[in-house]
Amino acid sequence: MNLRCPKCGRVGLYETNPGTYGCPWLDCKLKGYVPKKEIYNGDAITLEEKELHKKIMKGIEKITIPELSCIVAYAKSPDPQRDEATTKLINCFLAQRFRKFELIVVEFAKDGIGKFPYGWIVDKHIILQDDRPFNKSWLMNVGARVATTNNLIFHDADVLFGKDYLEKINEFRKTHVLFSGWSSFRCMPGRDNPHMRIHVPRTISCLIGAWFCNKDYYWNTFGGYNEDYFGYGREDSDIWHRATYLLDGIPVMDYPLVHYYHNWHPDSGPNPLIREDKRANAILEKCMKNPEEIRQMLLKVKLGNMEHPTLIHDENYETE
Repeated sequence: MNLRCPKCGRVGLYETNPGTYGCPWLDCKLKGYVPKKEIYNGDAITLEEKELHKKIMKGIEKITIPELSCIVAYAKSPDPQRDEATTKLINCFLAQRFRKFELIVVEFAKDGIGKFPYGWIVDKHIILQDDRPFNKSWLMNVGARVATTNNLIFHDADVLFGKDYLEKINEFRKTHVLFSGWSSFRCMPGRDNPHMRIHVPRTISCLIGAWFCNKDYYWNTFGGYNEDYFGYGREDSDIWHRATYLLDGIPVMDYPLVHYYHNWHPDSGPNPLIREDKRANAILEKCMKNPEEIRQMLLKVKLGNMEHPTLIHDENYETE
């Protein structure tokens, strides 16, 4: 059910605790106890209202031609902190000074039923279904296929940024075909990691958070995301090794990003990576040793098929 905010009248009200609600719209900022009688259903939102909300999101009175395509991979999580991160991410996009962008959310749902709470806000909301675990690479590649522009920005769903972020991205991309969108990556503290941690590019061998790639370069030279990885992790290491190999080091845009805290595991543990996944380990090791071989394999297939992930290794692939 979509709930309307009693303060601003727009859809998107979410329950933070029983009887306590928050409004995601930046110019409203409703938080606190709200009597249920003041909350009304927004499921019957009209087409005209949807278009109005899209205009509000863009901060303009008429649709402009986008110059950037922002792609987010999403899957519903039982962790409420991930939902909070999603709301904050949407707010980051709403606040941007640079308005000529499209926001594409590609959602993974095993039952085929979308659960992304802001599908009516974004420009494109695509739902993908597969019996296997979450595949971030597949979702990102589908997003790249449907992108209107030639300028792709791949965003994690739990990374936050300032109102000047896309403005800086749009300027930096004019002299780079691929680059990392951060020089400082601040991981907020929480249960599994009680202290704030700050990464810089030299301390992490992954393209995480947000990164840019020219679409022609992405498909014709870089090879796209490797869809061989299911579950959490490894795909961002794979693309880091290939990008480092191609560019002899990944250009970095000077900007701090914030990773919003969420629990890594239902009970405890800092990392849900399934280390005994021999197939995934073998493919990543192959990429680390010979990124050119992986790149050539990716260039020979058409990635981003909405029906299913496209694999370049057999499902039983494993080195001896």
